[in-house]
Amino acid sequence: DNNQVNDLACLQDAELPWCQRINLSSNKLKALPSLGALQRLRFAYFGSNEIESLEGFGSHPVLEELDLQENKLSSLKGLGCLESLRRLVLTGNQLTSLEGLDTPALKHLDVAKNQLAALEHLAGAPECRVLDISGNQLNSEDPEMKELLRLGTETPMLQELRIAGNPVADGFGDSCKIEVLVRAAQLLRVDDEELTVEDRE
Repeated sequence: DNNQVNDLACLQDAELPWCQRINLSSNKLKALPSLGALQRLRFAYFGSNEIESLEGFGSHPVLEELDLQENKLSSLKGLGCLESLRRLVLTGNQLTSLEGLDTPALKHLDVAKNQLAALEHLAGAPECRVLDISGNQLNSEDPEMKELLRLGTETPMLQELRIAGNPVADGFGDSCKIEVLVRAAQLLRVDDEELTVEDRE
């Protein structure tokens, strides 16, 4: 990591059958092409680059962890189905939607510090246990709070949520965790604060 790499063409046809981990953080990558030749790739780190697109990233059947924080992604289109992915980090991008999320085994999703105003397509991570959506644009103008309701219906296994720094959280103030709990009763922690028996009464 921390070099001046701006292209992954050398890896597209590379014969690295045993490669399980790749770290190209802090470089100058603008796109993330398919690394299909790395069939055993389990951990991939591409944080702090200039990646704008995932088009062509393709299938990585055993990939467990993917870090794309601090890039320039506005969309997840092209991410493809990552059936073994357990952890996905997308902090500090420019995402306005979760469309393209197809991660049936995902346990940890971090999309903090993006531009999300809605949580549509969250159902693409039905097994999610930890979700960080802090620092986005979720607002409280919807009287039915359908975006918060998604936390209960689309991610029924969710246990930990970080939601601070959204207009909806600021609007609720100290009652935020209760408002969230009403809509997602399975939660155990909100903004790193454990939910108590009293909170549930």
